[in-house]
Amino acid sequence: MSEIYTITEQYHEQKEIYIWVVRIVPKVDKETFYELRSLAKDWDGYYSTYRGVNGFVFQTEQDAQSFADSLSDYIEIPGEEISELKIEESVTNKRKNKKTNVSKEKTTKK
Repeated sequence: MSEIYTITEQYHEQKEIYIWVVRIVPKVDKETFYELRSLAKDWDGYYSTYRGVNGFVFQTEQDAQSFADSLSDYIEIPGEEISELKIEESVTNKRKNKKTNVSKEKTTKK
């Protein structure tokens, strides 16, 4: 499974056809959403909020996959940004703890 999206096949009862729905996992800002909605049109897709769909709808699996493959150009993979942030926080916390320990040692020795 991708960290950015899921693709599911659903039955469209009104049109009596199967559709492919791409749902984006991380929440995106409004501007990015508008860009993705425009991008979906390149593969004859659209965004639907209809009961339980809530995703980008395509007529074929190939169109859904092509759209999904292009998502990495618009959305950062959550794990990459978080891991860099955690490393930075970890280093910062270690430095703070080291300074705090040194300060405690100085005050207890007096």
